[in-house]
Amino acid sequence: MLGKNWAEEEFMNMNNKPTRAELQQLLSAADDDAAHHMLWVGFDGEVHVDPIPSHLSPVGYYESMKDVMKIRLETFEQGNKYVGPTAQGDTNWVNLVFNALERDWANGFSGYQDLF
Repeated sequence: MLGKNWAEEEFMNMNNKPTRAELQQLLSAADDDAAHHMLWVGFDGEVHVDPIPSHLSPVGYYESMKDVMKIRLETFEQGNKYVGPTAQGDTNWVNLVFNALERDWANGFSGYQDLF
């Protein structure tokens, strides 16, 4: 089960000409102070930013979701401003994440992407 199911709202899909504005919307909607977060792309192209439940480690969350995850980025640690309004306004950060997603999706990459 997802922490938040962004797919229902169709914020961003890698198959539908994704935009930086869509990524900014996803990042902004996440609460950096609430939890660590995982940004991942499903096999259907939907991009998700999920809070990791407190009872799971990032690896545990991945293990519970790996059947639906095509690409996942390094865990965004709580309190580091990788998500939330600060992240949304950081053009360099948005470009780094967006370019990695575009490149990996276009190349058919599947697995873990370390941005740092």
